[in-house]
Amino acid sequence: MIKISVIVSIYNSEEWLDDCLKSLTEQTLSDCEFICVDDGSKDDSYKIVNKFIEKDTRFKLIRQKNKGLAEARNEGIRNANGKYIAFLDGDDLLQGKKALEELFNIAEDNGLDFVTFDADCFYESDILRETSNRDNYYIRKKEYGLYSNGLELFCKMMENDDFCDGAWVLFTKREWIISNKLWFVSGLNPEDCIWSFMCYMHAGKVRHIRKRFYRYRIRSNSLTTEKITFAVIYGRIYTIREILRYMLTNSLSYREEKEICKFIDIILWHMKDKFRNLQVSEVYKFNGLSPVESLLARYMNFPALNLLKYNKLLYIEGFKHTIKNASGIIIYGAGKIGKLVYQYLKQERILENFHGFVISKLICEDETLNGNKIRCICDGELIKTDLLLLAVTEQYQKEMVALAEENGFIKILSIDEYLAYALEEYYG
Repeated sequence: MIKISVIVSIYNSEEWLDDCLKSLTEQTLSDCEFICVDDGSKDDSYKIVNKFIEKDTRFKLIRQKNKGLAEARNEGIRNANGKYIAFLDGDDLLQGKKALEELFNIAEDNGLDFVTFDADCFYESDILRETSNRDNYYIRKKEYGLYSNGLELFCKMMENDDFCDGAWVLFTKREWIISNKLWFVSGLNPEDCIWSFMCYMHAGKVRHIRKRFYRYRIRSNSLTTEKITFAVIYGRIYTIREILRYMLTNSLSYREEKEICKFIDIILWHMKDKFRNLQVSEVYKFNGLSPVESLLARYMNFPALNLLKYNKLLYIEGFKHTIKNASGIIIYGAGKIGKLVYQYLKQERILENFHGFVISKLICEDETLNGNKIRCICDGELIKTDLLLLAVTEQYQKEMVALAEENGFIKILSIDEYLAYALEEYYG
């Protein structure tokens, strides 16, 4: 019988993966399998896994197209044969040779749905230690021991400011995960927060042990230190929405409601800084939220709508200043964004310097748009000192910039998604 399936999530982890997998080979418990899920890595991570497979039959490799950490873990769960599941990220380490053995014995002896434990953090650099310090986040102040259900343990930890999420500090029973449909939400960032919360809400008997069985690497360009995008913000909006859904559809005591609301407050507190650091080009995506999600965003320290409007106007004013100083203007792209830019030029009455539309390849010689003849970018009569406005979506811009430069254009300005959204709102 396989006692434990360790699911190792891998994405471009070759720099750290050898140490990660060695920490598994050192475990004293032999009745295990180590399922390595390579989530579309662009490096040679899979070759490192194959070297371990050659020496140790407990290692298995699953390679898939990049679907994100949540789906990598789900794929591992689906393919697991062990009674219990442990999670390990490809840049982290298991700590202590008897970690898996101790966790298995505790879970078996007590008939637990999960065991939770602590973790150490270590840093790629001194700068990260200062800017992303999480030394005490995964170290509980006390050992909580055995509890009759996960909600009771959650409340006790929250009362002591001791609760932390993280899939890899939970050692769970596989059948319990499946029967309660505790799958990770595909594409969500962060995926751990709502998953951990739901594990506590659904669990029967659980136990915490104050042992640090995990070493969590803090590094640049990881999910926890990456730049702030809409996806990072949306992950928190989704999490709070689902926590509220749980509260409204379950009968909870005053104490339970209080501690769950306290957990929401913690998420909201972290949101404040994330909203402040959100890239301007990502803000427009909030327009696509559902009505309920928009309502939540407005109460999650999201900048006031009038402030966003002011920022958009400033953005457009900067664009207008650039356009007015151009001796001539050509719009490269005759689709939705190209039409928006033309409408802007028309409404701002700055068409006198507009020299027409161009596209990469003409289908019809007599093609026109808004009464203007559309020409090919390679047309030799085009004025190469004109400002070329690249009015296409981001996925095509790199290729079109190269084509424009090849044809002698030196003044090229790309219309990014945020400006396109602002133009649509004010001039569309």
